[in-house]
Amino acid sequence: MRTALLAGNWNDVAELLGQEWENRKRNFQGISTPKIDHMIQETRKHGTLAGKVCGAGGGGCVVFMVRPGTKPAVESALAQLGGQVIDFAISSTGLKVRSV
Repeated sequence: MRTALLAGNWNDVAELLGQEWENRKRNFQGISTPKIDHMIQETRKHGTLAGKVCGAGGGGCVVFMVRPGTKPAVESALAQLGGQVIDFAISSTGLKVRSV
């Protein structure tokens, strides 16, 4: 994943993200919910390439990686499925801690 991210190879990132999620579900069956699985599956019709829960799962936040230009359609589909979209941005510098 690191190599794909550094190279900006978004197709590989999506593939690896999806593989990680499938592996995680096999390792712990309670990590997903039927609603999460349904949302990921249904939004594939609108541009989702991969999705996975963040953290421990069980109904919290889910990250969706989508094809370029499909974010509005995926967001709309998620809203219709009962999801709430949380805007975020990826930091290119990472976390910085300052001591005062």
